[in-house]
Amino acid sequence: IIDSSYVGGRVERYRASLPEGYSQDINSSFPTSFKRPLPGNIDYSKPTDRLPPYDETTGIFAWPFVAELTVTVPLMHIPPLPYQLEDENGGRRLFYPVGTWRSWFSAPDVESLFLAAKMAGIDPFKNPERVYTLHKLYNFEPFTDFRDYMEDIYARRAKAKDDGNSSASEWLKLLGNGFYGKFAEGEERVEDIVGVGTDE
Repeated sequence: IIDSSYVGGRVERYRASLPEGYSQDINSSFPTSFKRPLPGNIDYSKPTDRLPPYDETTGIFAWPFVAELTVTVPLMHIPPLPYQLEDENGGRRLFYPVGTWRSWFSAPDVESLFLAAKMAGIDPFKNPERVYTLHKLYNFEPFTDFRDYMEDIYARRAKAKDDGNSSASEWLKLLGNGFYGKFAEGEERVEDIVGVGTDE
């Protein structure tokens, strides 16, 4: 279930050119993604007939969850939710459509859906039927070990920068980014070795 709600990064060209505009950058994007609590053990003590409490100021749910929802994404320039389609080789292709479909989503996905609905003038609390229908929900205990690790790495890197230690700053950066990549990649590997004969 969690695997079906996890998707890779999104890289798309929304415009072919931009003569003038603004740019934004997230400082240490991969380590920053670990600052939020991740799903730990399943928490059976919390209700499963409704989504967890939602803070409208921060736009964040109170605890991690995955939910099977029928969602409706209104027509917009940059739709927020992923749709996975299996290709003929069993791989998954990723799209970000508008419309209505049923799938599993994580808490950050639903937060993006709520934000998109509000931008389209739809209140997901007053008119939830226009945004989503809940079919199944799993709540999780917050798991913060990765956040603690990343905060330690980030603090050490900031100190290395202040001390002018560029080599330490660089390998600490790799520790942060590589940590994310290793936990996100699949377990199975296929390796092509070029130049090795069948007898070897």
